This record gives sequence, C-alpha cells and structure tokens, in this order.
Amino acid sequence: MRKLSFLLSLSLMLIFPFILPAQNSYEGTPLLPDCREKEVTIETAQGVLTGTLTLPLYGEKNFPAMLLISGSGAQDRDCTIGGYKPFKVLAGALAQKGYASLRLDDRGVGGSAAPKGYYGYKESVADAEAALKWLEACPEINAHKTGVLGHSMGGAIAFSLAEEFPDEVRCVVALAAPAVTGKEMMIRQNGLISNAVGKMFSTEMHEAFEEIFSAVEKGDGSLISEAVTKYGPAAGMAPQTYQAQIRVLSSPEYVEMVQRDYSAPLKNVKCPVLALIGEWDVQVDPKANLLSIKLNIPSAQVATVATTNHLFQTATDSFSSLNYGAPGAKFSVEALRMIASFLESNL
Repeated sequence: MRKLSFLLSLSLMLIFPFILPAQNSYEGTPLLPDCREKEVTIETAQGVLTGTLTLPLYGEKNFPAMLLISGSGAQDRDCTIGGYKPFKVLAGALAQKGYASLRLDDRGVGGSAAPKGYYGYKESVADAEAALKWLEACPEINAHKTGVLGHSMGGAIAFSLAEEFPDEVRCVVALAAPAVTGKEMMIRQNGLISNAVGKMFSTEMHEAFEEIFSAVEKGDGSLISEAVTKYGPAAGMAPQTYQAQIRVLSSPEYVEMVQRDYSAPLKNVKCPVLALIGEWDVQVDPKANLLSIKLNIPSAQVATVATTNHLFQTATDSFSSLNYGAPGAKFSVEALRMIASFLESNL
C-alpha cells in the first residue's frame, strides 16, 4: 500500500501542475532564428492575455497561422519547464515552414490577468476562442487559414474549439491530448506510473484507485474523504499528507477534470486532425486515447512518436520519461517533421 501512496502523490503532482513549475514571468528570451516575434495583448471578458505572435522572416501578410494552447497548470507562453521551452521551439519550427503562430501566458502568469473567480474548462475554452478571433483579425494573418495546436489539456480544448467553430478552425494538431473520460484517464495514468517505477498495477491498487476516482467523479467531498482516509493509514501516510490529497481531489477544478468526457466533442470535429502521443507518455495513455480519437474521427491521422514522453522529449523507457526537467532536453525532431508534413497538406 505504500506504493499506492507514492503513486497517488505523484499523480497529483503530474496534474497540478506537471512535475516542475513553470516560470512565473516571461523574461524575453532571444528571438528564434528565421522568424520575427511581436509582443501582443488581447482584451477578453476575463481580463487581458499577453503573448507572442511569431511570423516567418519573409513576407508581410496572408500567413496561415496556428494558435498554440497549453495544458494543465499555470504556464508561461513557452510552456517553460526548467530550460525546456516546447512552445517556443514549435513557434520557431512553424515559422521556418511559413506559418505564423500565437502563444499566450496562462491566467495569472506574466502579463495575463489572474482569473476572476472560478476558472475551469469552459473558461479556458472562452479564452482560446478570444485568442483565435484575435488571430483571425490580425492584419498579417490569412483569416481563412487558421488552425489550433494544443498540448495535453490544450489538445482537448482544441477539439472543443473545432466542434464549436468549424468554419474557423481549419485543422487541429493534438499533442498528448486526452480523449477518454477523466476518470479513465486518471486510473490509466496511475497504472502507467506504476509500471514506470517497476511495480505491476495490481488488482488491489486498481480497486483502490477505482474507489477514489469514482468518489471524485461524483463530486462528493465526504466520499472522497472516506476513500482516501480508508487507504491513507494502511499506506503509512501521515494524516496531514492524505488530508492535503483530499483537499486537492475535492477542489472544483480537479472534480471537473475527472468528471469530463474528453471524447464527447470528437464526433463533431469535421476538420483534418493530427493526433500524436509519445511512446513513453505516462500521463495520457497512447493506446487508449489514440484509439478513441480514431474511432470518433475516422479521418484523423494518429501516431505514437517513438521514444518520447508526455512533453515529446527523448526517453529511453517509461521511468526516464518522468524526468521532464532533464538538462538539454529537446523537442522530438520526428514529431516536428510529422506536424510540418500534416500542415503542408491541410492548412
């Protein structure tokens, strides 16, 4: 049962937010090669959003463009984790292929205003909608050639945008996007983490997580407390430790995440879709989620990117994939190639 304690603790770390916190401010790293960058401010009902518009080095207007949407946790516009800046890399790679892109600081990070009250999935979609409309109105952008690229929960938001605005979202690139129910996502995640740390996901552990996440899915604080308290002492957890876990599991944001069915928008997505998940992703099960996307969007291009983790960094196995802050980590060249090839045909 001590393994259960470790896995639940790690699971919460992975979701709220990922293992390492994002930088709390944007420090203006040097311009990427072969592109131009502009600081932007977008007015929304929730307050301003700040970010970067990246343009190809040559040309003045009529650029096809991608909106980049980050995943869970408060992140800066580059999705900075340690020295790794995946969205900055993506913006540069897109510019070199002739595509503009817009990436934004999350609420409460950099110059983006903090949320006004509860900020959940619908509020995130509303902000993404405002960003998409800003991008379409930008004089440098071809408003008829805009797509959305989302990572992790940002991929789910990308699908929701494509469902709601089929005439504006011309394509979706979903990177490590969940496409099953939140409850299934979390149980599978804990199974993958269990295997990653060298322990088979036993029937006992599966039953424990089924009970815990069923309680979260119901949104019943007393059931959540009962389930976690049931396993906490047996796992050797100090009361303050499992009480802290109860608070996180009972939070409105966490309950909403577990309750949501991320496959729901997929059947209404009509635009071209590329869905990629890393082979060693322990947060979003590659097999289950890519299968769901393919079943719901038969025309979608889906692929597992070999030897990469949730952030598309090189990993030799599932255990090494947990080290998101590894020095010198680079975004998968193969994933960049697949994205470029898809956009060449679909945007």
